[in-house]
Amino acid sequence: MAEQVALSRTQVCGILREELYQGDDFHQADTHIFIIMGASGDLAKKKIYPTIWWLFRDGLLPEDTYIVGYARSRLTVADIRKQSEPFFKATPEEKSKLEEFFARNSYVAGQYDDTASYKRLNSHINALHQGTQTNRLFYLALPPTVYEAVTKNIHETCMSQTGWNRIIVEKPFGRDLQSSNQLSNHIASLFHEDQIYRIDHYLGKEMVQNLMVLRFANRIFGPIWNRDNIACVILTFKEPFGTEGRGGYFDEFGIIRDVMQNHLLQMLCLVAMEKPASTDSDDVRDEKVKVLKCISEVQASNVVLGQYVGNPDGEGEATKGYLDDPTVPRGSTTATFAAAVLYVENERWDGVPFILRCGKALNERKAEVRLQFRDVAGDIFRQQCKRNELVIRVQPNEAVYTKMMTKKPGMFFNPEESELDLTYGNRYKNVKLPDAYERLILDVFCGSQMHFVRSDELREAWRIFTPLLHHIEREKARPIPYVYGRYVYAEGPLRIMALVITVAVTWIVVSILLSGLGFPWIQQLFASEFTLVVPTEPRARKYKCGLPQPCPEEHLAFRVVSGAANVIGPKICLEDRMLMSSVKDNVGRGLNIALVNGVNGDLIEARAFDMWAGDVNDLLKFIRPLHEGTLVFVASYDDPATKMNEETRKLFSDLGSKNVKDLAFRDSWVFVGAKGVQNKSPFEQHMKNSKHTNKYEGWPEALEMEGCIPRRPAAS
Repeated sequence: MAEQVALSRTQVCGILREELYQGDDFHQADTHIFIIMGASGDLAKKKIYPTIWWLFRDGLLPEDTYIVGYARSRLTVADIRKQSEPFFKATPEEKSKLEEFFARNSYVAGQYDDTASYKRLNSHINALHQGTQTNRLFYLALPPTVYEAVTKNIHETCMSQTGWNRIIVEKPFGRDLQSSNQLSNHIASLFHEDQIYRIDHYLGKEMVQNLMVLRFANRIFGPIWNRDNIACVILTFKEPFGTEGRGGYFDEFGIIRDVMQNHLLQMLCLVAMEKPASTDSDDVRDEKVKVLKCISEVQASNVVLGQYVGNPDGEGEATKGYLDDPTVPRGSTTATFAAAVLYVENERWDGVPFILRCGKALNERKAEVRLQFRDVAGDIFRQQCKRNELVIRVQPNEAVYTKMMTKKPGMFFNPEESELDLTYGNRYKNVKLPDAYERLILDVFCGSQMHFVRSDELREAWRIFTPLLHHIEREKARPIPYVYGRYVYAEGPLRIMALVITVAVTWIVVSILLSGLGFPWIQQLFASEFTLVVPTEPRARKYKCGLPQPCPEEHLAFRVVSGAANVIGPKICLEDRMLMSSVKDNVGRGLNIALVNGVNGDLIEARAFDMWAGDVNDLLKFIRPLHEGTLVFVASYDDPATKMNEETRKLFSDLGSKNVKDLAFRDSWVFVGAKGVQNKSPFEQHMKNSKHTNKYEGWPEALEMEGCIPRRPAAS
C-alpha cells in the first residue's frame, strides 16, 4: 500500500481548485453574487455564513465573489458579523483573511412581498459588478410560507441578464404531496429544473456520498448486494437532545417530515439503487427515482411512533419532556421518535425490509446505514456464529466497518465476532472532511446537481409518506412515551420494536399495541403482545425447542426448519415437542404441515404433501376446513410448488403468507400462519432456487425460523 502523504490545507485546496476549474460551469473569471434571503435567521447565522467563510478562506470560491444578505430586520454587516462569527472557528492567524471576507459582505433590508424592496436589492447587486458578466446564486433560508412571494419577486426583478441564475431551496419542501406539488409547480413556472437546487444537507455528508463509491467501485460488494444475501437494511438517525425551546417549529412537522421522509429516504435510495450509466447528475437521480417508484405507500401497521418524557434521573433539559417545552401546544401528539418498515418491490430487493428509525432525546448522537446479512448455511459451529454486518457510520466519527466471525485467538477453536474497521479519523489523520454545507454550496457554484433533490424524486418521496401522515393527523394517534436519553431499549412496545430490529427476520413487525396504529391481526387474533426471541451471546440451547431465551407466559415457543437437498430434513418443533421430523418419520418431499390449536397449543394433525408427483386436492381438503384461530406451521422439502394451483396459493395467502405467490420449483420456504388473519404473517422466510446462489447442487440452503407466538384467548 502506498504511504499516505500529509498535505497542508493549502495543498489540498489547490488540488481541488485545479480540479474544479477544469469544468466550464465554474466560470472562475466571472463575478459571482451570493444572495442570502433570510440573512438574519438561525440557519444563515449558524450554517450559511460560516460555510461561505470556509470556502472563501480555502480559496475554493471564484475570486470575484460577493455576499449580500437580505432580510426584513434593519441590520448592518457589523450586526451580521457579531451574530455569525462565533460559528466561524477562525484562528488568530486568519484575522486578515477574515477582514477581507467581511469587506466582500453587504446587507439590504426589505420586505419579502414588496416589489420596491427587490428593486433596491437588484440596484445594490448591479452596483457590485458594474456592468461585468455576473452570475447570481439565491439561497432561500426562509420559511416555506414566503417561498412563493420571494421566488416570484426574484424572477421578476433580480435575475442576472448577463450570466446564470441559480436558486437554493431549503427543506421542508411542503407538508405533503399536495402542498409539495403546489410549491414545485410554482417554482417550475419561474425557473428551469437546472436552475433549482433543493438542498438536503445529508446528501453532502462524507459517508453518504461514499455510498456510491463503496457500492460501484468495489467488485466484492456487487455479487452480495441483493435479497439472496442481505436479510435487512437498517437506517438510523439519533439525536441525544430534545427540541430545546424550538418545539413550536418542530411541532408543525414532526420527526417523519423532519428526518425520515428526506434524510433517511435519500440514504435508502443510495443503498438500493442500480448502478447509474455515469456519475452525471441526471443519470444518478434517474436511478434514485426508479427505487422510489418501487416503494409502496407506508402502511400505518408498519410504523411505531414515540414521544419523549422527562427523565427523573436526568439533569437540566433531560428532566423535561416534549410537552414541557413551552413552545409546544398543550397535549400535542406529535411524534419525536418514529420507526417504519419499507419494502423495495423489485427483483434485487423483494422481501428485504428496510427499517428506518429516527428520534430526538435518545441515548446518543448517531447516523448510520447497517446491512445485516443472512445466516451462514450449514452451520458447523453449534450456533455460535452471529450474522455478518456492513456498517457505514455517517456521524459522528465517520467509518466503514464489517462485523465478521474469526477464530478466537490462542488455543481455542471457537468463532468470535470481530471487526474490520476503517475509521476515517484513524486512517486519514491529515485529511479535513468538509462540512456538508461546504460541499453542497460548492456544488451549486460548480453547477453540479448530483447531490440535490429533483422534482420527481420529491414527488415520489411524498407519495410514499403522505397517506401515513394524513392517517396520523386524522386519527390523532397517541405516540408511546419513552424516557429522555434511554432510547427504546427501556420497556414496553418500543422495547419490542428494538428487539425485532435486532433480530432482523425476513418479515419484521414494528407496531405492537400502538393506539390507532396497532397490528390488526395480532391484536384481534391473539389479543396479546408479539414477542420475538433475540439472539444475544453464543446461543446456549437451554429453553423450549432450543430457543436461546424463554418465551413469556401465554406464548408458544416454536422452531421451523426447511429441508435442503438430501442433506437436511425438515423439522417442526412446538413447546419442546417435535411435531414433524425425519426421526418421527412423518415428513416427505413437498410441504410438511402441522395444524395446531391456537388456544392450548395441542397438535390437531400433521401431514406431508408431495408437491412434485402428488395430488394437490389432498392438500386442499386438508386446509380448506380450518377453524378460526388454527395455527398452521409449514416447512418445505425438495419441491414445494410444482403442483400448486391458484386456489392453493390463495388459501396460503389468506393464512397470512406474502411469499406463496412467488414460490417455485425447489425453493426453500418456512411459514407460520393462522386462519382468520387480517394481515400478512411476520413468520415467513423464502429462498429462491438459483444456480448462482444455491448452497447445494440444484437446491438452496435450509431455512430456520424461531420465535414465540401468543396463545389465542379461549372463547368466553
